[in-house]
Amino acid sequence: MGKTINMSAQSNFKSAWYCVGFFTILYTLSFVDRYILSLIAEPISKDLGLSDQQIGFLLGAGFAITYSIMGLPAAHLIDTTRRIPIVAAGVMLWSLSTIASAFAVDFTTLAICRAGIAAGEAVLTPAAISLIADLFPREKRATPVSVYSATAGIMGTGALVVGAATLNLASVLAPMTGIEPWRMTMILVGLPGVFLSVLLPLTVREPARVLSEGDGQRNEADLASFLAELRENWRMYLPFYLAIGAAAMYILGFLSWAPTILVRLYGYEASAAGYLLGLIGIPAALASAFFWPWISNRLAAKGREHALLATILISALILAPVFIIAPLAGSAIAVVLGVGFIKLANGSGTLAPLIIQHYGPSQMRGRLMAIYTLSASVVGLTGGASLIPFFASFWPNDPRALIYGVSLLGVIAAVLIILGYWLAGRAAVAKSGTLAKSTMVTEGRPAPSTAGR
Repeated sequence: MGKTINMSAQSNFKSAWYCVGFFTILYTLSFVDRYILSLIAEPISKDLGLSDQQIGFLLGAGFAITYSIMGLPAAHLIDTTRRIPIVAAGVMLWSLSTIASAFAVDFTTLAICRAGIAAGEAVLTPAAISLIADLFPREKRATPVSVYSATAGIMGTGALVVGAATLNLASVLAPMTGIEPWRMTMILVGLPGVFLSVLLPLTVREPARVLSEGDGQRNEADLASFLAELRENWRMYLPFYLAIGAAAMYILGFLSWAPTILVRLYGYEASAAGYLLGLIGIPAALASAFFWPWISNRLAAKGREHALLATILISALILAPVFIIAPLAGSAIAVVLGVGFIKLANGSGTLAPLIIQHYGPSQMRGRLMAIYTLSASVVGLTGGASLIPFFASFWPNDPRALIYGVSLLGVIAAVLIILGYWLAGRAAVAKSGTLAKSTMVTEGRPAPSTAGR
């Protein structure tokens, strides 16, 4: 039996970081299990007789729909019950579903397995962000959240590298087992999660929930209180989540079509395009995960009250022209560098979870993170990749149509992102002013005059 660690708000440094490391490994595995299908789509389609449209459904909407449906109910449980057992069950579900995919016989059985993977993965990030908030004081959360969040950027392309290595191993084992390489690949990538789902509750205990500022005014974790929080602060939440969705829609859409652009327009082999984009995307995403929280901390040290929202708006302003110009620049290197710069300049992946931790009530962070995941993953997976070819159809028979589609989506996304973060920042400032006045009145001090503002 593994060593038990007492995970409380006052946990020592090593035990808190052990939890962060464990969840980061789980997050890494979730991306491998999620994206492995894209690597082995060709042998699967041949073996099971699937069309491109069916494979496309399994890669996108077939995963995203279940992910979105399960996200909020799972997050409600995370906010109201013990989180570690829920995560362990989710990891076991998605891992067994990945293994079960190896035994799929047609589109329907594979679609059911993909739904199981999505349902299991839906619990992970809301629980991880909620737990990190209880393990670290507010001023020390940026680094552990950055470590966890960096996984998304890295594994967006890194999952294909891991999958390729696993496929090579499966090909070596195939003659000995009599199992097709794609089926053995599914088994191999699913097995680590089964082991870790058992290890998690044996080595990590539930931390005490730490109330955030203002929680005393609404301490309930019930659904009515959560809906009331969204309703009362919709001026902050609605534009914030709209901006998150717009950013994900463009970035995931561009990344989905960048290899095709390199192949069609610039003569690259598909594998070479993938390696090239991954080579620049992984370090850029890793640097971004630590650069933007550092900027936010610098602004906070200079007395900027809403440093996180200010930083994410700065990120959006830098990204906006690149969204439009990068695909239009007219060379393969411009496309590749554009992907790298977008990965580096995108602050949403790291800053958004920190913003939710900072402004969201402690007993609602799981559900607020679930909405974030819904906005980022579901809108991005189902929106961007489909809108780009739709916009490209405005330029029929033009070989650069995909590039124009990416840029047109960039114009729309840039406006929505900047406007969304700016409106969310205004609402946050107004909310802070209201809380300050309320506190002064409660303590018997006169509220400051707003005359002349």
